[in-house]
Amino acid sequence: MNRYKITVQYDGSDFFGFQSQKNASSIQDNLEFAIGSIGTLEGRINYAGRTDAGVHATGQIFDFLTNNDRDTNQWLKGLNSQLPNDISVSSIQKVPEKFH
Repeated sequence: MNRYKITVQYDGSDFFGFQSQKNASSIQDNLEFAIGSIGTLEGRINYAGRTDAGVHATGQIFDFLTNNDRDTNQWLKGLNSQLPNDISVSSIQKVPEKFH
């Protein structure tokens, strides 16, 4: 398994916060959809805090586990191609599997 640490920025105006919600668009749902569109997401993403509806972020950190072993630049380009324009991945690092 491979774990990647991601820094993301977003304009939260059109989202109901970071954390996934049943009947509302969230940043987490969009990120998990993007990861699943270009690779395999094992479980859910782990995030270092969350924001409320309409809140923006410039350096939100999260990580995810996958069985895909890709170059970080491939992940960066792939994720940004699958995300809406108001969410952008700014950096990706491969980290130890036990990273939290």
